[in-house]
Amino acid sequence: MHEMTHNIDQAAHLRTMALNCTPIDTAAMPFVWTVTSGKGGVGKSVIALNLALIMSAQGRNVLLVDADENLGKLDVMCNVSPFYRMSDIVLGKADIQESLVTISKNVRLLAGSSGSLHNTEISTNDRQYLIERILHTGLDVTDIIIDTGAGINSAVLQYASAANQVIIVSHHEPTAVMDAYATIKLIIAHRSSSHSATAFRLIMNNSSSPAESDDAAEKLQTAVEHFLRTQVEFLGSIPADKHVPRSVREQKPLIELFPNSAFGLSLRAIGLRLIQSRSVFHQLHEMVLA
Repeated sequence: MHEMTHNIDQAAHLRTMALNCTPIDTAAMPFVWTVTSGKGGVGKSVIALNLALIMSAQGRNVLLVDADENLGKLDVMCNVSPFYRMSDIVLGKADIQESLVTISKNVRLLAGSSGSLHNTEISTNDRQYLIERILHTGLDVTDIIIDTGAGINSAVLQYASAANQVIIVSHHEPTAVMDAYATIKLIIAHRSSSHSATAFRLIMNNSSSPAESDDAAEKLQTAVEHFLRTQVEFLGSIPADKHVPRSVREQKPLIELFPNSAFGLSLRAIGLRLIQSRSVFHQLHEMVLA
């Protein structure tokens, strides 16, 4: 046991040295989207998975990261069995490239851990090392979609701070809206301390009433703008759809099983908006650099 602890400590020290010494080519970095919610059960992982497939259909090369560090589920939803997971990378058992699993054309998955006893030992430095390795895979990746775990914790805040855009998934119920507000508030606080810059986008999922979702989104936007001095763009609502649980049961992405479902059509429209916002982001960035 002492030897295992020593090896983990030594690996952590080497990772810290690598972070301090490795030059970062920001121009070569892919665009990063972090999908989070604060509240579990709002369909965040289903949206992250299907967004990856929608973007790949538009010619993007996507790396999908299941950043739930001990309750990863995207591999189950895709019916794949990865040999390595995120915890193996942190423990030095594997690198990013050999841990990826192809789930569709132009989409590769880095699976989250599930029931690993060593995840309690992941430190902030270890996680930052992992994030840097994800951002610099050396592969032809144009976009990275990070699906965080549920709740609001240091891991979620760290993954959110690594994003160019944070996609908040919520529901029109007051508790979900309050969780979304708290998530944005804490990400802003963490972002300020880490000197990172992110833009916020909002999706109202599993909507039984477009009017209710629009009203809830407007209230959240108003509160965030007034109290947090931040803009949140509302991307739209996705209607409740019986095809969603069926796709999960069949372990196949909904956008492939039911592309013309209400969920599929709504998310495809949102995905195209996100791709457009990505282009605008780069144009503004180039203007600033010029």
